[in-house]
Amino acid sequence: DNMDGKQARKTGSSSPLGLLFDHGLDAWNTVLAAVNTICAMGIASDDFFCIAAVIFSTGGAFYIATWEEYHTHKLVLPLLNGANEGVVGTAMISFASWWMGQKYWHQYGMYEVVVEPFLPVLVKDMLPEAFQTGMANKDVVLMALALFSAREVAGKI
Repeated sequence: DNMDGKQARKTGSSSPLGLLFDHGLDAWNTVLAAVNTICAMGIASDDFFCIAAVIFSTGGAFYIATWEEYHTHKLVLPLLNGANEGVVGTAMISFASWWMGQKYWHQYGMYEVVVEPFLPVLVKDMLPEAFQTGMANKDVVLMALALFSAREVAGKI
């Protein structure tokens, strides 16, 4: 995804239509990545928070980056971005679902291993009871997705 614009500029074949086509395909890719993530994690259709976290994190970050490029004529992506690491992350979620099944995302354990050891004691004491008893693995991943996207969007506004 990152090389087609560079190649078009290098060969002198870039055009506004090519830019529109590229961003149109990228927009469609965010929809496919969101649907793939929702299906791979086995998120139920009535789980509004999880579906909204996936859709708005991918779509919101893409929209803000495209909006910034429209006004500044520069596409500045952060170190961790959806075009590169987001695609790899979606592939990792799909691979984990294939390897361990969708039930893995509804089990507990990731919070205690990945998040809790890095929280200071003061923060642990301030967390509500729901966080102290643990979170489902899908909720840990979706909270991280929402936080990374919010940081990216807030940095551009």
